[in-house]
Amino acid sequence: MGFTTAGLALIDIVYAFFIRLLTDSWVQGWAMLFIAMLFLGGVQLVFLGILGEYIGRIFGEVKQRPLYLVQKRLGFEGDSAGLTRTREKHGV
Repeated sequence: MGFTTAGLALIDIVYAFFIRLLTDSWVQGWAMLFIAMLFLGGVQLVFLGILGEYIGRIFGEVKQRPLYLVQKRLGFEGDSAGLTRTREKHGV
């Protein structure tokens, strides 16, 4: 969303420059204020997105979940009950 807003801001910046340079119907100081607000708003949203990604990854790590779970053991000698008995013996 931040990159989209920054991209739209760049399009609007070009529009503001054309209005300022090619027409006589402009308000003094409007173009600079318009450009600054749009560009800084877009940059702010980009960094907010980066911060959100960082916090989301921290949240995922804090949960300490395994990367994957094994549903079946194929190609191993013995059954999965032996694995359960071994865990119970060691208190895991």
